[in-house]
Amino acid sequence: MVSATAKLTALFQQHLQGKLSPLEKQELAALSMQEELQPLLQQLTEDAWHTAGEELDLLPEKVEATRKFLAQQRRDEKRTVSFPLVGRKWWWAAASLLFLLALGLLLAINRDHVIDRTALSEDIRPGGNGAILTLPDGKQVPLDSNHNTIPSTTRGKALPAASYTISTTRGKQFQVVLPDGSRAWLNTASSITYPAVFNGHARKVSITGEVYFEVTTLSASKPFEVSCNGQTVTVLGTQFNVNSYNDDSLVKTTLREGRVRVTSRAGNVSQVLEPAQQAQVAANGTMEVKEVNADEVMAWQAGYFNLTNVPFREMMQRLSRWYDIEIKYETHIPQIEFEGRLNQSVNLSRVLQFLKESGVQYRLDNHTLIIL
Repeated sequence: MVSATAKLTALFQQHLQGKLSPLEKQELAALSMQEELQPLLQQLTEDAWHTAGEELDLLPEKVEATRKFLAQQRRDEKRTVSFPLVGRKWWWAAASLLFLLALGLLLAINRDHVIDRTALSEDIRPGGNGAILTLPDGKQVPLDSNHNTIPSTTRGKALPAASYTISTTRGKQFQVVLPDGSRAWLNTASSITYPAVFNGHARKVSITGEVYFEVTTLSASKPFEVSCNGQTVTVLGTQFNVNSYNDDSLVKTTLREGRVRVTSRAGNVSQVLEPAQQAQVAANGTMEVKEVNADEVMAWQAGYFNLTNVPFREMMQRLSRWYDIEIKYETHIPQIEFEGRLNQSVNLSRVLQFLKESGVQYRLDNHTLIIL
């Protein structure tokens, strides 16, 4: 396994060259927050400044860009993650939350919020990178960030030209490089199935959960097709996100760049999307297209939970998948709206403190969060 110091060094150097993917930037940001790695981070920055200008491919502008990126992560870690919108501005809550996040402290829990102290003392860490490759014969191979393509062999034996599935468990994300060079980012509890080689007239994959794609442009005669939950998304070269979790009532396809065609097989409906549009397909096949903020929808791929315009229940579902916890409602689902974003690298205790400051009453019982 690659050590944290080696990983930080490699990612730092790659960022200097502008070669990091969004998921790798998230990993670099998480490592840069670790206290024990601060001396190494400082040394890497100083070494980069000393060599800037001496090497043809390392300009001072690149070092400054990396420095600003890491500084922004530290500011994001300390800033207030959101303000509850419940009829008036809760500036006192925002100021209190900013203070808590900046110092990394936890307030003593009052009598209105009964929490399992043993569970909190151990805390629940955020998710990370990792996936499982399922071979055609059912055998499974664990994958890490150093192996994001289908290996050509396993235990010295060549793999057959068949379809394979890469899946993430709750609390894991993973980036996959497809045979045509396209990239797919799997959110937690998601999967993608695709062949070792794209033969035929189309590049076909199927997914579950939520996956963000950056598709390599080939030709009109070789379209890229994504199938999930009764719909097909057809593209030539584009960036888009498909959310098809089984516990969501809608399958949502959001376009960031290019053009895609979303086809609902059950409703026999087809719609071409433009950037910043989202197709929402219901279980009965009906489709509705809405204008959305694509960056907010795809914030998870950059290492954040978007809270703006997200219903409380949906926000809790995302937290459930990332921290691998169960969510239960003792009475009703709170009608509270939030705005802003939450860094995915924080521990669950930070999230619970945020909920408390927002007026949400809850009880934590081991890995079950009960909303009172």
